[in-house]
Amino acid sequence: MNFNLLNNIIKIILGLFLLTIIFNRIVFNINEFFYPFPREYRDGALIDIANTFLQGKNPYLIENSLPHTYTYGFIMPLFISFLYLILGKLLSLFYITKIINLSCLVLIIYFVIKQLKKYKTNILLILLSIAFILFYNFVTLRPENLAILLSFIALYIAQNSKKITKNKILILSAITIILFFIKQYFLIIFITLSVYFCIFRSKKNLILYLLFFTLSLLISFFLVNHFLPLYFPHTLINHMNLYNTHNLRWMVLQFKEFFLINFIISVVFIISSLITLLRIIKINKIKINYKSINIRFLDLKNDYINIYFISTLINIITLILLLGQHTGTYMTYFYQLLTIPLIINVIFFINKISYRHNYIIYIFIIIFILNYKNYLFPIKIDNKLEEKTWKDVLVNIRGLKALGF
Repeated sequence: MNFNLLNNIIKIILGLFLLTIIFNRIVFNINEFFYPFPREYRDGALIDIANTFLQGKNPYLIENSLPHTYTYGFIMPLFISFLYLILGKLLSLFYITKIINLSCLVLIIYFVIKQLKKYKTNILLILLSIAFILFYNFVTLRPENLAILLSFIALYIAQNSKKITKNKILILSAITIILFFIKQYFLIIFITLSVYFCIFRSKKNLILYLLFFTLSLLISFFLVNHFLPLYFPHTLINHMNLYNTHNLRWMVLQFKEFFLINFIISVVFIISSLITLLRIIKINKIKINYKSINIRFLDLKNDYINIYFISTLINIITLILLLGQHTGTYMTYFYQLLTIPLIINVIFFINKISYRHNYIIYIFIIIFILNYKNYLFPIKIDNKLEEKTWKDVLVNIRGLKALGF
């Protein structure tokens, strides 16, 4: 029996299944792009704030803000309004926003592929990672897609730099601050980078990062508070009081849902985490280095630990302690914070343990396809009721024209 021929046939069949899933998700995203209304009430808020900037008004002054407030960061609507000055004759604010988010999706996939190829990852695993990323709906009018992209770029820079220079630390500090002013809870990247510097880089890198970040944060707080007086009341204070109910059961329910929907990915991550923990206990003697500033604080050598593993763990802890208990949203935080670092970490693990054993990859992909079999077929959404509702809502806000439709 020709095992090479059989191996190639299995690769082609599994590849076709994965490509079918990818194709259906791409079609779904294209349909979302051309859908002429926001999917959620809050989506219209970003367009409204961008339109206020375009009118030369400051949306964070009392006379311009009420009765409308925007609880996310100012960077995305300001960026959209700037692009509108260039593309306004061709596109509305609505479609400029969708183009930005679609571009973020493309760039995320590009950097994921680039990262996986660096470690000579099997092409089937790369296709699987693309399929998994596309499960999350990126074509929206919200700012988190830009935040997800910048978070991943920060992780990518830290992970792939042979030497962390001052310029790179400045870039990482700047990205951290920008993320805070796009969507506040993406500041979690600060914890991830700090832990990574502590374990894998020198104490000097960690101190410089903390110093640059602190100075940048203080300066940005002063400038934003000066030029946008109501920004922090609208965002930080508003968020702290918008939903006062935090429910532990709500968090458990979401974790259960996420685990069941993404069963194979979740199981593999749990297995990889347990193996990593066992390797640390058996092989490594964790040394704490106090003396030289040019060496890392913790001497922890483990092939299974990388910045994506650290990011996944920190994001899970954040979801358990805080964001997952937030009753004002359902599953959104989970997909935003876990999708990219989780899939990269899982693919790294499968790629490592399947060395010279392709059947491990095949079994993993077969279970993955069975887990997401519904995505093998096109998804149809009935938009008639939603369209009628949005026409009524938008007219009642400020009129269709004011929102860029």
